[in-house]
Amino acid sequence: MHHACSHMMVITRFMYFVTQQEQEKKVLADQSVVNPTQSHPSSAQLDTDSGLPVPDSLTADGELSGRPISASVNQIDVKSLQLQCTEYKALYQAAEVERDKLTELVTILQKRLTDSNDKILDIEQKFQVQRRWSVTLEQQLGKAKLDIGKSHDVNKLTNKNKTS
Repeated sequence: MHHACSHMMVITRFMYFVTQQEQEKKVLADQSVVNPTQSHPSSAQLDTDSGLPVPDSLTADGELSGRPISASVNQIDVKSLQLQCTEYKALYQAAEVERDKLTELVTILQKRLTDSNDKILDIEQKFQVQRRWSVTLEQQLGKAKLDIGKSHDVNKLTNKNKTS
């Protein structure tokens, strides 16, 4: 039951993330269409080697913008990749929960199989004991029939000898 609750929580979180990310994608797409060169101070372009800000560049009109046009496109790509990363993390968490749940079910099924096999062995042993007991009883019955038959034949012979 605990795994089912945590599974539902992960799915709920995942759906929340996906909804949130779709809204952010729409906002980013709207912003890039309205003003693709608009400066975003919180998302300044950084040099990957030094980590320092990349110098501002001129727009097509020769005016100084907050960042290069390609940086704006790259920033949108980075945001998109970050959203995908978040989606994949949520999917990974859901898959982990599902894997744990399936592992638990496999463990339960393996225990049931072991228990069933133990019961089968026990029942087969009892069956063999009963079969041996049945053979013994059949042998005793056969001997008893022979003894009754012999005593009946002896009685006939004694009765014949007495009458003759």
